[in-house]
Amino acid sequence: MAFVCFRTIALAGNWKKWSVIYVIIISLFSIVAGSGIIVRNFFPIGPLLFALIFLFGMIFSFSKSGGEATKFLTLAALIGFQGFRLPLEIILHHWSTIGTIPETMTWSGQNWDIATGVLSVISIPFVSRSKSAALIVNSIGFLLLLNVIRVVVMSSPLPFAWELSNPLRLVSYFPYCLVGPLFVLPALVAHLLTYRKILVHGG
Repeated sequence: MAFVCFRTIALAGNWKKWSVIYVIIISLFSIVAGSGIIVRNFFPIGPLLFALIFLFGMIFSFSKSGGEATKFLTLAALIGFQGFRLPLEIILHHWSTIGTIPETMTWSGQNWDIATGVLSVISIPFVSRSKSAALIVNSIGFLLLLNVIRVVVMSSPLPFAWELSNPLRLVSYFPYCLVGPLFVLPALVAHLLTYRKILVHGG
């Protein structure tokens, strides 16, 4: 997954700058989790870390470099890339069964992102030929990603979140903390680049 991200950055131009920033983000997540400070102070550190990756994802996607990346990446590649969410959801479900994360984070709860993984893979032959199909598939996946973010927030140990006996604390521990920068961030960027390729560059 990290290789794909760095490959996308390389295609985008200014790859050194973007790669350095991405490495800094990964390192920051690792250092904060490794220090144990977030265990004692989940709020506001946890939300701030995730705000950082969303900010980076949006800045890169709408930058000139993001536009360069859309010229090289096909719609099939951008949407097919989201297929990684299928095995990821299977892993999350396993983590739920052993008590690592709450059930709300799986398809047994309120996270239905496995549909994105399945839909992305089976739609590859169609999105190459139809921009409308690509737009529909990307929009479904994007909405499901927003739902994942909602479930993450509400499953976390935050003052306004759901009352769970086992709240979501992945960001507090290494290497689980890397789920955000290595999976959530790439998924967000792929969705935004797909929209940009279809709506701005005409596919």
